[in-house]
Amino acid sequence: MKKFLVDGDTGFKGPRDVLIGAEMAFNYNINRGDWIELIVPRGRLSATTGVSPGIGSYRVAGFFKTGYYDFDTRLIVMPLASSQRLFDLGDIVWGLGVKIADIYRLDLVSARIQSAIGFQYQTMTAEQRNQNLFYALKLEKLIMTVILFLVIVASGFTIMGTLVMVVMEKRKAVGILKSMGARPVSIMTIFVLEGFLIGLIGSVLGVLFGLAASLNLEAIVRWIEAAINNTMSFIYAKLDLGIFFNVSLVPKSVYYIDTIPTEISPEFTALIAIFAVFLSTVAAIFPSWQASRLRPVETIRYE
Repeated sequence: MKKFLVDGDTGFKGPRDVLIGAEMAFNYNINRGDWIELIVPRGRLSATTGVSPGIGSYRVAGFFKTGYYDFDTRLIVMPLASSQRLFDLGDIVWGLGVKIADIYRLDLVSARIQSAIGFQYQTMTAEQRNQNLFYALKLEKLIMTVILFLVIVASGFTIMGTLVMVVMEKRKAVGILKSMGARPVSIMTIFVLEGFLIGLIGSVLGVLFGLAASLNLEAIVRWIEAAINNTMSFIYAKLDLGIFFNVSLVPKSVYYIDTIPTEISPEFTALIAIFAVFLSTVAAIFPSWQASRLRPVETIRYE
């Protein structure tokens, strides 16, 4: 928790001290040192009285910011004894959180913990607790992959069309080469190599610009937001249209984050670059085949 603190310290000076999320403090205009009232369901459910509320007053000792909007707007951290007293739990707890270094071993670690503690208790991973969010992220990644694939395929057809035009423009040169004894395979090799070089240069430039954009994505998004908001505010002011409320391209209330994390996968980047080069090379086969079939006499005659 210490690395997430933006104001205060983790050493609670009293049983009534609590830490709250920075976004919660901003939303409710809470300052450090203020006292807040907490009302929570208390004790066990009763058929006659239901659940009686637990009420307590606590002093805000500091603020934390995890970067996860849902935590920063809803989470309150307090000493264990204070929470047990507030919820009337006695000496028990509702749950224990376990953090692991490798998130891809969540299911394995969860299964081992479940086996160790027995089935009178339940283990649940972060993915299981947030199934809708993780499903949406997987679906979004799949859609982006499909879109990227379609863009690469479309660029392949563009390269094919470009090389067809190059073949038409170079008919005379092709005719001269064939009249000098160039074999059809040699003509095909020339244009296939041109398609390969186009794909290679495009992939290298695309990877470089893509990496630069990924590493500076946060700054780019903020710059675009500032440009939109400043422009619209100026227009609203000039035309007397009222107050323009700033827009956010990545709303915190929707995506639950206040920063845009980026993770670069070398394997995926290399795969996309190799596939782009391969597709551009394949796209050059048809135009190069057309060029190899040109008859030297006819091409020179009409040129």
